[in-house]
Amino acid sequence: MSEVESHREVLHRTLAAADVSPSVEKSTVILRASGENADENRNLYQSVNRTLLKRLETRPLRDCTHITGEMRALSDKFHRHVLRQATKQQAEEPTVLFSLPRSDRNAASRILRWNRESWGEESSILDHLSAFDILSQGSIQLWAADGDPGVQYSLFDNELVLMQSAHAIRQHVKYVWFLQSEALHGILSKRADELIQTSESLSSGRFTRFNLNLSDPAAMDILAMLRDAPGLAPSELPPRLRGHERVTELLDDLDSCGFIERTRNGFQLARAGFEYLRYLGAT
Repeated sequence: MSEVESHREVLHRTLAAADVSPSVEKSTVILRASGENADENRNLYQSVNRTLLKRLETRPLRDCTHITGEMRALSDKFHRHVLRQATKQQAEEPTVLFSLPRSDRNAASRILRWNRESWGEESSILDHLSAFDILSQGSIQLWAADGDPGVQYSLFDNELVLMQSAHAIRQHVKYVWFLQSEALHGILSKRADELIQTSESLSSGRFTRFNLNLSDPAAMDILAMLRDAPGLAPSELPPRLRGHERVTELLDDLDSCGFIERTRNGFQLARAGFEYLRYLGAT
């Protein structure tokens, strides 16, 4: 089987899994395709981002919906830029749906830990914090699904579809296609609406609170103290920090970022914490 035939066969199976008819598949235009190769995947995503930015130069996108397993659409710095531009113009908010256990939904620190495991080492903590910044602004509808949402895809502008082959959650390399079809877009849009109906909306407030905690002077004081000490127990913090109304939450948020590490008696500054202080010019 040739590479082209292989692409088409995998695409056929993927569309069939989404209940797409052969007639709609036949009328769908393949703008670009990528095999199971990280570099090819990355190049295709960048091509999609450039296409979207080009359209945004002349008018708003008519829609932007991501049905994902891991919210990794927000791990891409280029796509975060696209989303920021889109939210400035669009009347309809972009939508992101991803899989997240119910136990991890109440606090942004839990979501961050889940994302750090899901996105992998290629995403830095700054990527995660940038994504949280976008989510804190309330300009994106975020939905948490129970379990694997099945076929994963993104929809843009009433006719563009970014489709991924079937893959396990946290499997980052797969077949990917950039497709053009109003009919396919309509079918997958309806499927997205059905998934959203059974998912939980995650408000922006938890991300706003996380960002406020991270920028709180008390959080910076904790990092600075740990920089100058081999480790501290919470009871060893000075009274002004021990008495902070959210000190336990601050410590948990710093831990979720990987800036501090738990020890037997308390916390110590992690390497990422040193790098974050250096990034802020505080070392």
